[in-house]
Amino acid sequence: MLKLFKIEGDMLVLDKDEIRLISEFRTILERDKGSKGDTQGRKKFRAFSEFAYIYHKKDILSIPNKEGYNKDKTHTFAIKESRLPEDWKIDKQIQEAIDKYKELQLDIPSLKILSSLKRGLSTSSEVVDIIVDKMQDTIKTLLSADIDGEDDWITNDEGQAVPNPNSTERKIEKLTKHLDRILAIAGKLPKTIDEIGKVTEKVKQEMEDGNVIRGNRQLGSREA
Repeated sequence: MLKLFKIEGDMLVLDKDEIRLISEFRTILERDKGSKGDTQGRKKFRAFSEFAYIYHKKDILSIPNKEGYNKDKTHTFAIKESRLPEDWKIDKQIQEAIDKYKELQLDIPSLKILSSLKRGLSTSSEVVDIIVDKMQDTIKTLLSADIDGEDDWITNDEGQAVPNPNSTERKIEKLTKHLDRILAIAGKLPKTIDEIGKVTEKVKQEMEDGNVIRGNRQLGSREA
């Protein structure tokens, strides 16, 4: 795993030698021609902040990814911790560097498994949201006055008696089925969460020699 940062003395700085090995990262480094507190770009403060953003955005061990932040919350967190302007936007070069950073991490076998497990967990959450929305719609119709007196059976165009989908009984059956689905998903979640925890620890071990941060300093603690 490529290291973006290293410790020099008591300072967290860019690992320029490592960064120059990858063209997408080298572009971010070399385009920094100066910023506030670094008029000539020698200290690469701007590049530091942009690489910090990339770390928070995409590193599997960053706080947003460990805590499961959504896209918007991750962006807001990364902007703040990286000390970038609030109106800073991801441009083509930054996106290419983000994609490359993600690609490099996926070279770690256990990280691929972890990524799949987290996608599965996220999908489960989305499915539950959809089911809950349907349940709420059904409950609203049950509470409305227009379903009072609905027959349990109706006659179709062929003159056959068929269940009335709008009857109170049928709506309650739908609610019960929706609830059963949620409970089935919930029953599998503890095992998935447990597996995510185990694989995360394995990922940490595999990344130990190439982790982007060393010592007690935290990313974002650079003194500009």
